[in-house]
Amino acid sequence: MANRRLSKEIRCIHHEMNGIYGHRRIKAELAGMGHACGRHLVARLTREACLRVRSRKRWRLVSSSRHALPIASNHLNRQFASDRANRYWVSDMTYVRAAQGWLYLAAVTSCCRLGDAPSDAAGPGTRRIRDSRCSPTAANRGTAALGS
Repeated sequence: MANRRLSKEIRCIHHEMNGIYGHRRIKAELAGMGHACGRHLVARLTREACLRVRSRKRWRLVSSSRHALPIASNHLNRQFASDRANRYWVSDMTYVRAAQGWLYLAAVTSCCRLGDAPSDAAGPGTRRIRDSRCSPTAANRGTAALGS
């Protein structure tokens, strides 16, 4: 008799939560309602009621390289170092899932070298020396445009 009432509550919770709650969450809901039961009992009753958890949508590729559209040529050929500011600019974009939906993030940066700093293998006591050619004031002087 108690299992029938519990099974009815399990069906009700499963329906209210649109089928996304598994036996652990259903057990927590039941405990919050004052029902004393174990998760194995809830799992068995859920199975016997043929209730299945709706799984999340799998990730799907949303962009494809299989198209006949023109592709921009690779001017830098992975040689990103530059001796002056505003000579080369690179960018990338991505999207991030947030509570509001998908947010798009784009980053744009100059490929200016910040000086001849020692490598990371030199140790934690080393300092980077800022190259005056790459200072914000040099970037505002209107030095060379993209790719020139």
